[in-house]
Amino acid sequence: MKYMSTAQICYIGYNVYNGQEIKTKFEKEAQIVHVPIIKKKTYQVIDINLEGQTQYLIMMDSDGNIREDFKLYSIPQIDEQIMNMKSKMKEGNNDQNITLGQFKEQPEFIVSVNQSDDVLQ
Repeated sequence: MKYMSTAQICYIGYNVYNGQEIKTKFEKEAQIVHVPIIKKKTYQVIDINLEGQTQYLIMMDSDGNIREDFKLYSIPQIDEQIMNMKSKMKEGNNDQNITLGQFKEQPEFIVSVNQSDDVLQ
């Protein structure tokens, strides 16, 4: 018996809202893969406010506008980055930036956390 294989593309990603791993396979020539457009914005993290059991980021954008409404949630892919950011802020290093992303009208999510002396985008 002879087996014929077809070319496939395997995508592995993570659900940005709950951290669940998602694996999908596509036939190379059989499907069109739609990629969502993500709106991104970078903020300087000023502080983390604790209200009961909920943590909120206090952030400033490049225009100097302050936001205090982003609820800090926990997913495995970013927990270590958030912990590093918190410890650096406790040490007095306030050059912490966070980039938030958003699909259309969906809730915002954390794209990246980094330390930077660069001007915010």
